[in-house]
Amino acid sequence: MTRVVITGMDHEVLGERETKVLDAIVRNYILTASPTGSRFLAKQEGFECSAATLRNVMGDLEERGYISHPHKSAGRVPTDKGYRYYVDTLMSSLVLPREVRRQIREALRQANPTDLHMLMDVTSRALSRATDQLGVILSPPLRRGVFRHVDICETSPHRYVVNITMESGFVKAMSAELQTEIPRPRLHDACRTINERFYGLALEDMCRLGEEPFADMGSYEMGVLRLFIPSIRRMMEEDASSDRVITEGAVNILMKPEFANQVGAIVEIL
Repeated sequence: MTRVVITGMDHEVLGERETKVLDAIVRNYILTASPTGSRFLAKQEGFECSAATLRNVMGDLEERGYISHPHKSAGRVPTDKGYRYYVDTLMSSLVLPREVRRQIREALRQANPTDLHMLMDVTSRALSRATDQLGVILSPPLRRGVFRHVDICETSPHRYVVNITMESGFVKAMSAELQTEIPRPRLHDACRTINERFYGLALEDMCRLGEEPFADMGSYEMGVLRLFIPSIRRMMEEDASSDRVITEGAVNILMKPEFANQVGAIVEIL
């Protein structure tokens, strides 16, 4: 049997009639949350065949796992495999209306681009409103983020604020202490050296290096390194313990007909 690879998934190639039937069943279920029968399809435009022929096609699709029927007397509904085939091969790209695009841009403008959690909240809310569905945003783990530069400011004797900027534009300020006091000019020079050495590295790779590769650094540079690396580690630990999945618009799911009888299960998941 011939197979094609689409968006990383391995799919069978369905025939033209099978494709039309599956497309109609998925679309009808999305709109009505009701099974689709062969008689219904036979009356639809574009199906120039009998209900008996359509029943045979639907039987083939069911044997291959694309559709199923909840009861013997009911029509068919799409399975997970059927939905996946529809999304990967049949569903056409939609262009968002201009007003929806404007609303999304306006929402994102209100977010601070350096505040990752605020940006995720705003994005999930905008996504939910634009689609009338559940908006789900998953942030990438910070440990894989790419370092751009660090600025360190002394706030009081032996106390510093370490401002870490990522290649994505994300900025994090961490407080730190150091027993050795570093003169301001040397602090600036040491930060420049650190930036040159670490630029473009992933945070997790930076933490694996330790101090040995930097044995040639002077005492002030090593002092900045002892402020910098622990701050990176704490930043990753905080990220690992925080919620990386943000959802918005759960009520939209509860309003969909296909989930009318599953409210309890959905609430438990969310």
